[in-house]
Amino acid sequence: MGTGKISSRTERAIGLAGEHDYAVLDMREVDGQKLMLVKNPWCEGMSWRGSIPRSPVDDQDEEDEEVLPSSRDLLNKDDKLTPGTFWIDLNSVMQYFESIYLNWNPGLFFHRQDIHFAWDLSASSSSSKYKSFSNNQQFCVSVVAPSTVWFLLSRHFKDGRENDHPSEYISLYLFDNNGAKVYLSDGAMQRGPFVDSPQTLLRLDNLEANEKYTIVPVEQDLGPTVHSFTLSVFAEQRITIDEAPNKYLCQKTITAAWTDETAGGNANSPTYSQNPQFSIVVPARTPIALLLETDVEQLHVHVKLVHGRGSRVQAVRSKDIVFDSKDYRRGCALAQYAELEAGTYTIICSTFEAGQKGNFRLRVDSMVATQLSMLPRQGAGRLRRAWAKAVFEGQQRMLAAPIAPRRLTKLDVFVKQVQQAGLQETAKTSQSRERSMIRVTLEIGTGPQRRILIASSNGEYSDSSAGVRTGEIDLSPQEMGKVWLVIERMFTPMDSQGEMFQIETFTDAPDTVDIGVWRRWEVD
Repeated sequence: MGTGKISSRTERAIGLAGEHDYAVLDMREVDGQKLMLVKNPWCEGMSWRGSIPRSPVDDQDEEDEEVLPSSRDLLNKDDKLTPGTFWIDLNSVMQYFESIYLNWNPGLFFHRQDIHFAWDLSASSSSSKYKSFSNNQQFCVSVVAPSTVWFLLSRHFKDGRENDHPSEYISLYLFDNNGAKVYLSDGAMQRGPFVDSPQTLLRLDNLEANEKYTIVPVEQDLGPTVHSFTLSVFAEQRITIDEAPNKYLCQKTITAAWTDETAGGNANSPTYSQNPQFSIVVPARTPIALLLETDVEQLHVHVKLVHGRGSRVQAVRSKDIVFDSKDYRRGCALAQYAELEAGTYTIICSTFEAGQKGNFRLRVDSMVATQLSMLPRQGAGRLRRAWAKAVFEGQQRMLAAPIAPRRLTKLDVFVKQVQQAGLQETAKTSQSRERSMIRVTLEIGTGPQRRILIASSNGEYSDSSAGVRTGEIDLSPQEMGKVWLVIERMFTPMDSQGEMFQIETFTDAPDTVDIGVWRRWEVD
């Protein structure tokens, strides 16, 4: 057993040396008192004198009580005790000792397997408890018959100075995952404590015969270098241990970042569409996993795969979502899907709060090789121009403005609800006010002859506070005087303040289109 830091005054009072190791020779329970026979390796060293005496004030309350010698004191009067040897009660051990080390005999087990490995953390930019297990060594373990199994993880030091690393911790986690690699610490069958000593031990009772388990060494705050370990497995039945196999055959990784322009926040944020988005081409049906990980451990992150045809999506509806990582998770997020059909999809990576910046890695694991690429940010490579705002008054449902293309151009229109100038709106009233769901279309003709060229969100109404985009379309001068930009509200708010919408166009060249005056629009 080892004591902690003890002041010199307390050392003299109780007879224990601070930060010193003692040997335990025997244990007894006498008259309900649990005692340990302890020996100070320094034969001429001090011996236990008992707890610090109480002050005279404390003694006054019990001056009439008869003080009886304890079993510990009676045993310590034994003349056969060698110098430096004494009996101490368990309560005092808990008070003055910080650690207890137990010897054990590996020869008690009939079977043993050792596996030596190097853990390269030199490329790791952080050592956080919120990281995934994607860079952890993982092993598959099984026994031929039900048995209790002991796992011993031993860390090796090149310089031999194992006591010079007090703030580096190791542990062992066990998973019932058919012996395959795991991504996150969630769902661990058993977790060992994190210790700063060179070894850590994990005991598993009654492991089932021929079942495969995954054992994972885990670290906190190990230095960015290559570390050497040995994992030893002891059991009374024959055991096998090997590297855990990957569940997937193919892997793609891409790095990106949330910046001032792309940190859009969660799906309820009006700037959600500004988040980094990726196109993924899946050539055949496959199980798939998306792992999103950031070095900024304060960030809560989320990853989502949607039906987006590999293009940027402006608004996400429930029916668009194929699968996602559920709740936002600190440091990393995992989304898995059993069987994803072949096709081209869009992946969205987001933080919980808008404006949170940081680098991240997106990893895609699958059984077939996929094509993963980052999509240009919203409006990238296009010339942006703001136009006169469209203002709905009262119960108006539709407004339209003529569009005149000057030459052949690609056009993308973005419409977003904004607060009217001079309107004082508190946070409370802003939350209580209804926001219109809108649809934006480019149309040719009027009345019964009208034809829709393109519509936002595939013709569905979308949240106007988040912004609505039509998508790109080619317009030519031959269509001048025929094309209208139409904004339609799904409902009209009950208040009479009206609503204002900001209009922006994105084109591949300057001065390629003109937008006329907004007017009330009716569909016959």
